[in-house]
Amino acid sequence: MVSGPLAPGDASEAPSRRNGPSLQPNVCIIVLNWNGLADTLECVRSVLAIDYPNFEIIVVDNGSTDPSPQVMEQEVRKFLNSSTASETSLTRALLGNSIQVVSEAAARTAARRSSSDSPLSSRFVLIRNEMNLGFAAGNNVGIGFAIAVFRPRYVFLLNNDTVVRPTFLTKLVSSMEADPSLGVAGPRLVDGQLVGTIPSTPCLVGRIHWVRFPGYSYGLPRANQLPSENGILDCEWVSGAAMIIRAECFDHALLNAGYFFGCEDVEFCINLRKAGWNVGIRPDAIVWHKGGVSRKRKFPTRFRFFLSGVLVCLKFVRNNRRDYPVLWYIYVVTIALLVIKLKLEDYFDREIIIARPLRGLQ
Repeated sequence: MVSGPLAPGDASEAPSRRNGPSLQPNVCIIVLNWNGLADTLECVRSVLAIDYPNFEIIVVDNGSTDPSPQVMEQEVRKFLNSSTASETSLTRALLGNSIQVVSEAAARTAARRSSSDSPLSSRFVLIRNEMNLGFAAGNNVGIGFAIAVFRPRYVFLLNNDTVVRPTFLTKLVSSMEADPSLGVAGPRLVDGQLVGTIPSTPCLVGRIHWVRFPGYSYGLPRANQLPSENGILDCEWVSGAAMIIRAECFDHALLNAGYFFGCEDVEFCINLRKAGWNVGIRPDAIVWHKGGVSRKRKFPTRFRFFLSGVLVCLKFVRNNRRDYPVLWYIYVVTIALLVIKLKLEDYFDREIIIARPLRGLQ
């Protein structure tokens, strides 16, 4: 059992209890888990303390080999039936007093039928995939089920290695409602810092730059770029670690299951922008991100971790650019320098900084 406070952040942001039906559009929050019980429980606890009054939670277990599914089920039931549940923004009237377990086969059947007639007794669902399908395919199971059964206006993809600020979803939904052309929006992801702390540096935004490896990056907003009236900074892609997506955007496509992990979020945003949708980030909606926990678990050494990212990026460029062979040749320079850096660091057992020569290449 993981213990700790349910809500991160300032006491002034602690949500109050609400009664009665909500007029806010419903949001289906999907959290993907693979052998990450402690992180997933911490993430879910933070979601259960948000101040947004109308949402469902779907935890998709991606074929975990640890006790994640069983313990998750027990802990959520325990929480929803505890006195603490009535003290937060969520009451039993919102999510029910239990968690409903759905098999992968049943989830896929519901998605194919596109029917909301499924006899669900709870708005908290645990889907148990039979194997680790990867980030894109695993989330797609949850997305298909969510749209068919809950018919949300928005789907929110949330990494299990995150902790959310109580007000984050209210702010994101208000921006989406204010701008019908906004297809995808992300919060400010705070990486590598203690929950509750916010860096003084400007919020980073996703950019595409094909002639520099790996073809995309997080960077500072363009000169003098300020949030719009609805609080959104325009960008070219949003991290799949935390992204709210208008449900009709899935009429174009789901996440590309050809990627096991990585680049599916960037490609998804690229395709939506081509279809006429806008993409942005809301800097005052805060999510803390531990970063790469599942990938590090799958690829335990730094070299394997790096190599997995390189292979995915090369596939990403090939899928999206006809001139990909030329870009591959350009990328080789950066990749070679990074490999040498990793090898030297292993040999000398110390970090080597080569940011300056890489700045124009990466």
